[in-house]
Amino acid sequence: MPSSKKTTLKKLSEFIIRAESLSLGSHDFDYCLNDAFFTFFGLSEIIINGEIAVSLKLTKHSNMLHLQFKLSGNVTTPCDRCLEPLEIEIKGEPTLTVKYGEELLEETDEIMVIPNGEKELDISSFLYETVYLLIPQRNIHKKEQCNPEVIKKLNTLIVKEKSPNNPQWDILKKIKNK
Repeated sequence: MPSSKKTTLKKLSEFIIRAESLSLGSHDFDYCLNDAFFTFFGLSEIIINGEIAVSLKLTKHSNMLHLQFKLSGNVTTPCDRCLEPLEIEIKGEPTLTVKYGEELLEETDEIMVIPNGEKELDISSFLYETVYLLIPQRNIHKKEQCNPEVIKKLNTLIVKEKSPNNPQWDILKKIKNK
């Protein structure tokens, strides 16, 4: 395994919570999602760079874990119109309930079942999915902030269709104009 991959995996190990060793009650954790995290999960094509602070309040009960996350930060992504970098604010407060059961299972987006006796909980995949869902589907600058050269080129490529004369429409237009 290349050393850069080992380094990345080592850095992602910080997202593994040793749940078995935690006492019952509330525990606080802080994380930082950065370029290495985004690259590891293949978000580097969507996210050019960024940094998201994650605060986690984990409450351990005898039969389950309740995780409350707070994500706050910014990522830079290409503008869908001009492809220039666009900074987007990321905020969210997702929750995750982890229950113990027979086998690994994701009941819903907010409820996960892990096998009885599981000693560790890896939250990196949950954080990846959360960030991915917090990024808007359409990311564009305001028109005046887009690269003017690209906008000019796009405007020259717009095809203006000529609507063919349809006699049925002509009849309807005459009725409408009366």
